[in-house]
Amino acid sequence: MPGNQEIELTETSFLISRTDLNGAITYVNEELCYFSGFERTDLIGSNHNILRHPDMPSIIFAQMWKSIKSGDKWHGYIKNKTKSGDFYWVDAEVSPHIKDGERVGYKSVRKMVPPELKILLDREYEKLRKDEDGRFNTWTVKNENYEAFDAISKELDISKNDLFVKMLALAKKMLKKR
Repeated sequence: MPGNQEIELTETSFLISRTDLNGAITYVNEELCYFSGFERTDLIGSNHNILRHPDMPSIIFAQMWKSIKSGDKWHGYIKNKTKSGDFYWVDAEVSPHIKDGERVGYKSVRKMVPPELKILLDREYEKLRKDEDGRFNTWTVKNENYEAFDAISKELDISKNDLFVKMLALAKKMLKKR
């Protein structure tokens, strides 16, 4: 049934795209077309959110845009949708695309997400979506916690998303020891 099937990337898969400064796609590689099910002509000129799966919390993309617009790289895990409505997970790195010393857009390189991580991400992203639906969200409301989280991620030289995933994995291990 379309919409419920996961399309698995391989360990050698690299999905690459570039956009303009507003997120309109200017380049995609053949692997992105293959896994997404879209033709290159469907994607070029379309906003990159054509690939956004409805399960993805909007805060993830807000954090990504904040990072890349400030000139930083962003790393995170994204559930994308295919043209048929199925989905595939990617480990994405998005960064400014610089040409002749000027930022002209953004580039994204995506690879496979380990299967065990997808299960954890699904659960945590579901919690984030529920928070977005009106429940109290401690990650976005308590600014002092966010600033501390930001400082720790910079100190460790990892993205906030990676730090969040590592903290969740550690919490999961600690709960199992109880």
